[in-house]
Amino acid sequence: MNRYPMCRYLFPLLLALAVVRPAVAADDLARVRRFLTTLESLQGEFVQHATNRATHTTQEAMGSVWIERPARVRWHYTQPAPQDVLIDGERMWVYSAELEQVVVRRLAAGELARTPLAFLAGLASLDDLYAMEALPAAPHPEELRLLLTPKGKDSSFQSVSLRLKRDDLALLGMEVVDTVGNLTAIAFHGLKLNQPVDPAHFALDLPSGTQRIDQ
Repeated sequence: MNRYPMCRYLFPLLLALAVVRPAVAADDLARVRRFLTTLESLQGEFVQHATNRATHTTQEAMGSVWIERPARVRWHYTQPAPQDVLIDGERMWVYSAELEQVVVRRLAAGELARTPLAFLAGLASLDDLYAMEALPAAPHPEELRLLLTPKGKDSSFQSVSLRLKRDDLALLGMEVVDTVGNLTAIAFHGLKLNQPVDPAHFALDLPSGTQRIDQ
């Protein structure tokens, strides 16, 4: 049994960009490239729905996210149970308040570059790693929807689709399909871009007596 149910849906998670089909207008492509290239930090709230393909069950979770280049990421889950996933560039920390336990794993070379976290963490070239195509916007013409697929065979996911507001490119949400077909849909709320992130968000304040497991 997976002691950290949120983590199986997390790592196949966050963004990228690359080659475009004619369905995406040239000005839209230029705007998206400019937006993603200049993105230095992101912070806000999220609601996540993770659907297991085999069991056809969906688990809801919610919390806060902070991302800052280079390579600092934290997902703080408040529901259904308190949990933190922190990436500091070298290690991934998974803390469960319920289990009073933190699992620390050193990241292998290039591991983050094979995930959707690569671009937001500032670790990968979009053009080298991903291909992009437009998805139909209907019934939401005010949205720009993009499908990103990794070019490499060793990726941890099949695809990522992004939803952005067409007028200001505000990131509304994303869907990640992992290598076995499980779907994780994330909706973002109250996102702040390129604003200073409190360094305290990238340090876990672990209670005394927390068991540490190094992997």
